[in-house]
Amino acid sequence: MMTSIQPILLVTEDAACRESFTRALRAEGWQVLHSKPGRPAVQALQANNLGLIVLHFGVSNTAGEPVATLEALTDFDPLLPVLLVCDRRDVINYRTALMADMVMRTPVRGEELAEAAYTLLSETLRERMHRKSADLAALA
Repeated sequence: MMTSIQPILLVTEDAACRESFTRALRAEGWQVLHSKPGRPAVQALQANNLGLIVLHFGVSNTAGEPVATLEALTDFDPLLPVLLVCDRRDVINYRTALMADMVMRTPVRGEELAEAAYTLLSETLRERMHRKSADLAALA
């Protein structure tokens, strides 16, 4: 079981996703904070010393709001890792993929989410950049 000193911020409007992701992350020993997209997510980032942000692009989100939230979060702290979880059918453009440190497609099992969180929380900035460049090359 992994214990993170810094909490994980889960940003979603989807209650089922919030419950499922929170349960999976807490089972691994992480503290999980919650926020809705937009200004509340940025305020939560400003108020807490976070280790990771999990941003869920849910179907209930207002068009464009998840991308605007991602932009605002990365503008505030460009080095904080962001795990983007989106629907398998969503088209993620290169710019959005570049802002996120890892992209996962639903359905996401709890073990997969915990493994992704562990990867992002344990890798160095250099390791993250190498992994991201390989992931982005696969998009081209």
